[in-house]
Amino acid sequence: MRDPDPSVLRIIAELARQEDETGRASIGSVARSLGLAQPNVSRALRVFEKERGVQIVERSPSGSRLTDDGRAVASAGEPVLEAYRNLSEILAALRRHRSASVRIAASLTVAEYVLPPILLSFRRHRPDIEVSLRMENSEHVLERVRERGADLGFIESFERPRDVHYRTFGHDQLVIVALPGDSRAGGGPLSAEDLSQIALLVRERGSGTREVIDRAIPGGARVAAELPSASAIRTAAATGRAPAAISRLAVAEQLRTGALVELPLDPSVSLARPLKVVWPDGRMHEATALFLQEVLSAGRR
Repeated sequence: MRDPDPSVLRIIAELARQEDETGRASIGSVARSLGLAQPNVSRALRVFEKERGVQIVERSPSGSRLTDDGRAVASAGEPVLEAYRNLSEILAALRRHRSASVRIAASLTVAEYVLPPILLSFRRHRPDIEVSLRMENSEHVLERVRERGADLGFIESFERPRDVHYRTFGHDQLVIVALPGDSRAGGGPLSAEDLSQIALLVRERGSGTREVIDRAIPGGARVAAELPSASAIRTAAATGRAPAAISRLAVAEQLRTGALVELPLDPSVSLARPLKVVWPDGRMHEATALFLQEVLSAGRR
């Protein structure tokens, strides 16, 4: 037998309350007090009595009153209703906390070089909203968003993401960098075929950076080493181990100071990539919508 319906327990408790306070009660007054239709209240009581084999209410032309069994049920049901009220308050508190926080998963390049000023701006405008950030490659970001482990995801990808909503909010440019003494730095522009002959420092498969370089070079990049982050690639490139395929954002300072130089590329070699924000199906919480608006506004500036 299934557990008693708490909505019926509320009806019985209200009958008991009215009887205690006024000496009388009726199905109609209980229905009005609880904001229910009287026929629905009567039906619920009859179903409860039939299922439980207990008469709860004595009905008469002058009104209704609880039987002794009904009184016993009302008394036993009060702590059950109190527990439901406590549970409702806990769930409401959890919803308030959840709606005042945003869980973000972002590719390493976006997390390190694109999101920081957006996060700072958002914190100034909405200090009441907590934002958490998890960094992983674009493939893993998409998986996390699909599994609802993140409210928003930030990726670098040419492909249209499946099973999620998305918007393009910006673009990034990869460059091929090397030490200043590299002979190719002063030569002619490198074609895609030329790049296919050069062993490069690259990110791991599944990252947006790797997707771009593999698309640009016939047969994919020739790999000198796979490294897990832009900072690791930048450090390795600075040792002269090999030229590197990396976001311009990640080496802006090194290019400015001349610690690294950009190898010239033929205009036919496209290393630009779109930056996308993705989110799962379903209702978006207000805090998430506000952060998304901040991101899209930043992309238009």
